[in-house]
Amino acid sequence: MRSQTVLAYCGNDCLVCPRYRATASGDPGELARVAKIWVYARWRDADTDPADLACRGCGPTAPCRYGIAACAADKELEHCGQCGRFACPRLAQALAATEESARRCRDAFDEHTYRELEAAFFRKRERLLAAGH
Repeated sequence: MRSQTVLAYCGNDCLVCPRYRATASGDPGELARVAKIWVYARWRDADTDPADLACRGCGPTAPCRYGIAACAADKELEHCGQCGRFACPRLAQALAATEESARRCRDAFDEHTYRELEAAFFRKRERLLAAGH
């Protein structure tokens, strides 16, 4: 079992994220594969260039649909699990969207691909709770 985790502000596990791994590999074919998954999962538009999907990490100025990165960085937190307002409305909205996405992906992908996404994204709440206390 994997013992190391790199937790994003929102609770994603970067080390198993397909996008991060494809970027780190430097393999454009792998990034193209991941781009297809992101489009099929409705996380990106069909005309997304795979190169635009390259992971640049989470930072306070990184694009974040829910503003979580900037909020956590402003509070000098490593992740939302350390916040006294866990789970604030902003994070609650992100967690709800993640749960909906997990249901949609469960039906859309084969078991291997779903497990890959689950490991990276669909265990946010548990990881943040475990890491926050």
